[in-house]
Amino acid sequence: MMQKFITYYIESASLQSITSFDMQRLFAQFIEDNFEDPDEVNKLLGDISWNEWKYEAGSDPSGTLNFETTNSKKAQQLALDYIALGGNSSPANYIQYNAWYSNLKVVFLQTLQMAGNATLAVVTKIDTDLNITGSTDPEVQFRWFSICLYLSYQNVYTPALNFVST
Repeated sequence: MMQKFITYYIESASLQSITSFDMQRLFAQFIEDNFEDPDEVNKLLGDISWNEWKYEAGSDPSGTLNFETTNSKKAQQLALDYIALGGNSSPANYIQYNAWYSNLKVVFLQTLQMAGNATLAVVTKIDTDLNITGSTDPEVQFRWFSICLYLSYQNVYTPALNFVST
């Protein structure tokens, strides 16, 4: 049944941008088109907690999906190590950041942001070590500038202005 939905979804949304609301509408339409019993349709659609899936933190509702990898854990730990050092020194393995692909850098920055206790001294040290302000990756720039603007890290003011202007 899942393969049938995926085919339906691709055919319905081909060559267009859709939102999560569009996907939810397409899924409901698929269920209605493929199940004759209205009670079964209502039960299937009623069992899905879209708000939980889309807006609440934590595991997927079934608890079976896990997207952590060894490297994503290293990215999280590096952020936590920087915070723990308070901007006074660098973690021993900080240079590994430069070899990471975009998604791992995003994990690092999201961990830094979600920890909630990064300081101006911490982001200053990170930027000195890694020059994230000089990144050309828009995913990295967006997260880095958000963190730094919140902490009033003035070195990102001009690059952030240029980023949002383009």
